[in-house]
Amino acid sequence: MTPIGTNLGFMIGLDEVLKASGRDAFFRPILGAGFNKILPCKATNLDQWRDAYIEAAKQINDSKNTEKALSEIIKQAQELNEISDDDKRDYFKVLSEMININKEDLDSAKFKIQELIDNKPIK
Repeated sequence: MTPIGTNLGFMIGLDEVLKASGRDAFFRPILGAGFNKILPCKATNLDQWRDAYIEAAKQINDSKNTEKALSEIIKQAQELNEISDDDKRDYFKVLSEMININKEDLDSAKFKIQELIDNKPIK
């Protein structure tokens, strides 16, 4: 047996003793992290699909929250009497552009979700 093999066996054996005494392993997490740096685990297609789905769902949620916030701002802005009509018109123009951009983002995320659903990988 090589010295490296003996040492690895000793470390793993010591972790088993620690585990049997109700303590956390010490060497296995270190060895595992080292192996993962050398040979990283590849995510499966299903894992990648899930991550993309979650990201698109978050984007939909964010867009809906932005839509609610913009609607509330518009309601409050209609009650502004302290600014001129020109300033109000410019303000509503900017809000309208923001709504359109948000709608495009929402539509894009919905399209992405549908695309992911249509192309769900098999386990």
